[in-house]
This record gives sequence, structure tokens and C-alpha cells, in this order.
Amino acid sequence: MNVTGIGSASTYYYNVNTKRLQSSVEGEEDAFCKWYNGDLTEEELPDTFNGFDKNTKRDLMEMFDMYLNELHVNVFEPSVNGDLCEIGVNIIDAAHSNYSINGKEMFYSEKGFDYTPEEIRTFGSAELPYKTRTRKDYNPADNSINIAVGNVYDLGKGYRLAVRDSYIYSTGYGNGSEEDDAWMNLLVGAVNDLIHIGDQHWWTDSIDEEETPVILDFLKRLGVDTSRPFIINETKLEIVKGRIREVGNDGAIPSSIYHAALKRYEEFMYRPLKEKYNHMG
Repeated sequence: MNVTGIGSASTYYYNVNTKRLQSSVEGEEDAFCKWYNGDLTEEELPDTFNGFDKNTKRDLMEMFDMYLNELHVNVFEPSVNGDLCEIGVNIIDAAHSNYSINGKEMFYSEKGFDYTPEEIRTFGSAELPYKTRTRKDYNPADNSINIAVGNVYDLGKGYRLAVRDSYIYSTGYGNGSEEDDAWMNLLVGAVNDLIHIGDQHWWTDSIDEEETPVILDFLKRLGVDTSRPFIINETKLEIVKGRIREVGNDGAIPSSIYHAALKRYEEFMYRPLKEKYNHMG
């Protein structure tokens, strides 16, 4: 029997008359269906069954309950042989799966997973020192630059920014207009936010709408082309609807932390369900 995991795609058939899950049109029930239908206990499952199988069973139960008992919408219309509804299962990754009913996607499952205390301490903390300490000038080949500890930026009109260990030191106030001083105040906070985002400490909403044009102007001064994806301190960013976003990351967790936690969860999900019973024996 194949091991269920990332990329697995399965098709089952729900008999609307018997209310049972089948593995074939002819009425066969494999071990998963027998487990789902209550004819096998978890202890009786084949050794190959793992956390992905358990999540699939839980998701199917939740999907049926949602439509039949909560929404009171019967979407399980027979499409095969007059009494069978086709159910498709597609496991995207350890935390995400899609479920279809008669070929139409109808249910999306997203599972939560744990972060280590160190990871939790890292993202969003205002006390962390900056991580990037290697100077790297602008590289037009990949539109990248490092804003590193020790860098000093001359902004004209006597204004200067210096990247210290964990904060931005600024000078030159009073050399320009009140508007220039206000711009400098915004820039200090925005550059601090950008460094933490690039260092994978914070998420991109740390730069608010007021700071965004200020930081884009600063990046333009450094030569960065923000009309296309750009890389700050090894983190790939882009402008989406006028806001800075991490490429490929729609969540609130920096991608390096998210993917490390997701990988641990994936390894846990591949563990056979029988392991816990063996350890109990």
C-alpha cells in the first residue's frame, strides 16, 4: 500500500443511500474507507497509515458535517451509477489540502502547527539586534542589497542614517525644513522595520501606509528598482497594491520561520499511526 503524503491524490465514492464511503464504483472498501465507516479501529490499520491519513479522515468528517448539519446544504448529489457522489482528495503540503465533490472544489483544509519558543521569541520582537552584518552594495543582476549593521547613508541636506547594532541612529535635524525633519523621523522607523523584515524577524505589515512611500524613496536612492521583485538582506520582496510584501508569503509569519516549522510538522505527519500504540505496549 502506498504511503499517503504530500502530493497524494485520491478518489472516493460516497453512497448517498448507505451513507458509506467506497474506494471503487463497484462498492469495494479499502482500509481507509473501512476506518472512515467505523468498521476498523485505528489500532487495526495497516502499518503504512500515518498522520496524513488521520487528517484526511478528520477533514472528510468535517466537510460532511459542515454541509449536511451546519449549512443544511446537500451538495452530495449522485453523479455515478445513480447513487454515488465522487469525492476527490488532494494533499498540497503538510498543512493544506483540497477536497472536491463531483469534480468541483468545495472544501479547503488548513491545519495549524507549533512554533518553538525561540521562534516565537524571534518574530515580532522589538528587542532583537539586527542579523545582517555583511555589507553588500546594490547588485542590479538580482536587484538586491544589504542594509547591514555599520552602514551609513548620506541623505543630503546634512541628514545621515547609521545602522547600529539594534537601532537606527540619525543626525542632521534642523538643517532642513520642518517637513524634512518629519520625513527623517518617518524614515528612521521605516528603515528599522525594513531591516527586521529583511532579517526575517518581522512581517511586512510592520511598514504601514504612511511609511511605505518614504521607504520606497529611500530604496530608490540606493538604486533598488521597486517596480520588480527586490531583495533586502536575502529576503525577496515586491510591491503589491502599493504595499511591500514578501514574495510567496501571504501570512503573518516570516517565511524562513514558517517553513522550518512546517517541515517539522511534515516529519511528524509522516510518522506511522502505529508508533504510538507500539510505544504504549
